[in-house]
Amino acid sequence: MLMKSIFCSLALLAGLSAKAQVPFAAIDTSFTHIDLVIAGAPVRYDILFQAQDPVWLGEHPAKAKEKLDFMAYLPINGSSTHGYLWVNHETTGAHPVLGQGGGATILEIGLQGERWQQLTPARAVDFTAVGGTWNNCLGVQTPWGTVLSSEEYEPQSNEDLWEAGMRDTSQLFGRPAYLNFGWMVEVDVASGRVLGKRKAMGRFSHEGNLLMPDERTVYMLDDWAPGIFFKFVADTPRDFTAGQLFAFRQHAGGGTWLPLPRDEDSLADIRTVALRRGATFFMRPEDLVLANDGTIYFTETGKTEVDLAKALELGGHPAAHLASYRQGTRFSDIYGRILRFDPLANRVEVFLQAGPGLRTANHLANPDNLAYDTHRNLLYIHEDVNEADRGRVPAYAEGILYNELYVLDLSKTAPTIDDLQRLLVAPPGAELTGGCFTPDCHTFFVNIQHPLSTNPAPFDRDMTLAIYGKLPTVHKLGGPGDTRRKSPPVRQK
Repeated sequence: MLMKSIFCSLALLAGLSAKAQVPFAAIDTSFTHIDLVIAGAPVRYDILFQAQDPVWLGEHPAKAKEKLDFMAYLPINGSSTHGYLWVNHETTGAHPVLGQGGGATILEIGLQGERWQQLTPARAVDFTAVGGTWNNCLGVQTPWGTVLSSEEYEPQSNEDLWEAGMRDTSQLFGRPAYLNFGWMVEVDVASGRVLGKRKAMGRFSHEGNLLMPDERTVYMLDDWAPGIFFKFVADTPRDFTAGQLFAFRQHAGGGTWLPLPRDEDSLADIRTVALRRGATFFMRPEDLVLANDGTIYFTETGKTEVDLAKALELGGHPAAHLASYRQGTRFSDIYGRILRFDPLANRVEVFLQAGPGLRTANHLANPDNLAYDTHRNLLYIHEDVNEADRGRVPAYAEGILYNELYVLDLSKTAPTIDDLQRLLVAPPGAELTGGCFTPDCHTFFVNIQHPLSTNPAPFDRDMTLAIYGKLPTVHKLGGPGDTRRKSPPVRQK
């Protein structure tokens, strides 16, 4: 099984019986808090890192970039209590020391006594050798100690670079500067050395990636509307500098993989090429994980309103399940969903349609990041609510932007929204990103991204949490033992 550290459970698991499923007592929802709502003691969390914290770029000190996203834990000497934590920064703007565009930070962390903490000064990655990066969003960890970082929302022109604060828009590596962004970027984590942009994997709005156990096949998602489901097969295992890229084409009962050109001009606009060849498109596909039985689950965040006349004109085909969200060339996909992909039959089907529960207060809206628990066959679902309206939150809470982390037992054959178990609710304005685990599954790392600046400290800045402990007892909202601060609802701005 590929990299147990990526697809583990909260162990919160130590000492639990083998019959236990979700390793915590689910908490109530909350749309009034101004901090973090999480399963109670003895579960604990430490704040390891925040935006604006000190980092070093070589010998130069700086304040860390914001928008913390993808993370990967890389153990040192196989340890689950001492390792490197990779943290992406989903940024595009200028920075006086760390440069323009996206970024990444490498933390050496350890469990000291009973608390997680940084052991050495945080290191910022220097992407100068590849001309910088753009919107470092998700990514993928490899078993050989590297990370491939995703460049999301590829710029469409040099004007896009200028508007984001990049003032040097001359040619980069013999091509217009904007074409240097929108690729996968490989970095050796221990040294921080940038190995290169992996152009054979295509230029598009890179989001989630799944490296298969053969160490050469990577499934990739294009966070766009229309977004393509890609597959890359490297010519040589562990070498992503050359290989064949494919786009998925759905048909009745299954699908096929369309081979795409390997020349750089085609790869630089590969979404258009794929649509012209009849690829199937989705509504902002985001993240994907591999389950124990070989099934792949991936999220489709959805899009409130979009006109896809151009994609249809080029020859693209909407995924079959999008038919009910279509009127002419316009699509309105409010909630999004979780899809299930069988890589043997090449079949994509809806696994769990997002929306409100019927018997509970659960409202799953716009699912984004995923993590998978191989010990208990559990799917961890991070929300990224597009807008707090139209049923994406309870009616009484419309206009309040909160995101939740849900867990689903995949042994359920026909799950519903009511089967979801809530682990935590982020501070107002924030989404949850980058969940990953230590190899022994005793610690779960997750990011709180873009919380409202009006929240009380420390919940007013992006942060990385280490969550760990045993099976918690939970203080219900408003009940005995609930000592959280109360405040009026924070309205979305």
